[in-house]
Amino acid sequence: MKRNFTLILGMLLLFVNSTQAQSKVFTISGKVTSFEESLALKGVSILVKGTNIYSRTQADGRYSIEVPEGSGVLVFELKDFDTQEVIISGKKQYDVVLKRNVGNALLKNDPGQEHVFAALREERLLTSFVCNSHNYLNKK
Repeated sequence: MKRNFTLILGMLLLFVNSTQAQSKVFTISGKVTSFEESLALKGVSILVKGTNIYSRTQADGRYSIEVPEGSGVLVFELKDFDTQEVIISGKKQYDVVLKRNVGNALLKNDPGQEHVFAALREERLLTSFVCNSHNYLNKK
């Protein structure tokens, strides 16, 4: 009987210790908007860096994510926008503003895009030619 009691007590202590060893989890929420238009961004991926914990923003740009205590960084990603990392500093709410990535936006298949690049290329060549001609003429 004493042996059974000791065994049960030992298992109970082991269970209590294992549940205390698990990290505490808290909820972080907020809203993600665009820098240029201040519009809510739907479908932004929010990832706890170094884990497989993630969430996405809703149509109104709001999100909620369960984060283990001791986590350091939230990563916000959306196609055509710059990725942003936010250090978790104990707050429960982080509102994030993402800037559009102009480089990625220009690489989309836009029918008028080729003309824009061609015009920019011609303008640069013309500017370069004028500057070089001016320098050449001033040296004489």
